[in-house]
Amino acid sequence: MDVKEIERLIKISRERPLMPDAYIPWQLEPEPDDIFLPEVLTSLQGLDIYEGLTATQKLELGRHELVQVIASYAWGECLFCVFMTRHLITLQPDSVEHQFLIRELIEEFRHQEMFDLHNIEESRHILFTKALLKNYSSKAGYIKRTLYSYVILFNILFVRTMYVKREIYQRIGMPNPDHAYKLASINFKQKFATICLDDIIDFVDSWKGFNTLTRFAWRWVLGAKV
Repeated sequence: MDVKEIERLIKISRERPLMPDAYIPWQLEPEPDDIFLPEVLTSLQGLDIYEGLTATQKLELGRHELVQVIASYAWGECLFCVFMTRHLITLQPDSVEHQFLIRELIEEFRHQEMFDLHNIEESRHILFTKALLKNYSSKAGYIKRTLYSYVILFNILFVRTMYVKREIYQRIGMPNPDHAYKLASINFKQKFATICLDDIIDFVDSWKGFNTLTRFAWRWVLGAKV
């Protein structure tokens, strides 16, 4: 891993922390045209049933589904912190990797307080994690790369599954939530494969995570084009 790059990320984290109380404009009231999610990312958009929803129902659909994404991602980040804490104790305290992981764990726990910080700070974490995983995968054999691939696959499946919930269609007042849930599950699986997987596929492919034992699972479970 590039020591200078890690040192640069540490410097940014120390000098430009994003604190919830200062970063979020709590005093601002929502604007009439504000939405929670772009329509294309909601589970029902693109279906005939979506056109029958009122403007309020469409807004509420986005709100509920955004909350589901945040909840599942927050759970995933807590799990990530457990793994990284275990990795941390294997490192020398004066190493740059150890120093960065300390900063990353601080920021990850702060994300639990206010998830709006996530997009900015997470970009640093993604850079580091990609480099860390590439470092491990470059030394890994066929079996370990297969296991890494399945870990990522099932984490993505968990997040996607959390997104579409039958209860949401009940809460927004749809007359047949079971029917809506069935349509939404199929629709969002297709959307997810089209909109959300490209970067993930490139990343897994970069360390040869697709092979005879994994490629069929990515296609079957996520509809990935690999």
